[in-house]
Amino acid sequence: MTPEEEKMFEAVIERNYGYFADLPQNVDLNAQDKYGNTLLHALVYTQFVPNQRGIANIFRRHPDPFIENLVGMTPRMWAEWHGHTSQASFLAAYEASYTERQRRFQVKCQAEAFICLAGMIEDCTQCSLPVSIRKVTGIAARMCRGANSRAD
Repeated sequence: MTPEEEKMFEAVIERNYGYFADLPQNVDLNAQDKYGNTLLHALVYTQFVPNQRGIANIFRRHPDPFIENLVGMTPRMWAEWHGHTSQASFLAAYEASYTERQRRFQVKCQAEAFICLAGMIEDCTQCSLPVSIRKVTGIAARMCRGANSRAD
């Protein structure tokens, strides 16, 4: 863990609102302390809620809510274990949006690979497949539209 990441964990313990309002870009929000806890674990454990700007700065960087600490608990599991129902509900919703974001990114990558592969086939003079780049581009566009069918 870098010194800047140690400062992040200290800021949670000290309830330092200013630190999260101006969250440094070089800090890995998924960094783990000696117990395997990430920033999300620390926020749940201490029940510290940074101000609105701080919360926005944290979640704009999409910290991974599925990282388990050394006892095998994710931040949501930790919140449920300690009876922090509002935090657990928030984290459950965040997990769902995080998973959806990953799914859309995966489909987008598949569509781009599909277009690239089709272009390679079309460029092949020895291939006599009935593939047009226009058709492939249309299929890829439908894949992306399907991936983005849900609102963020």
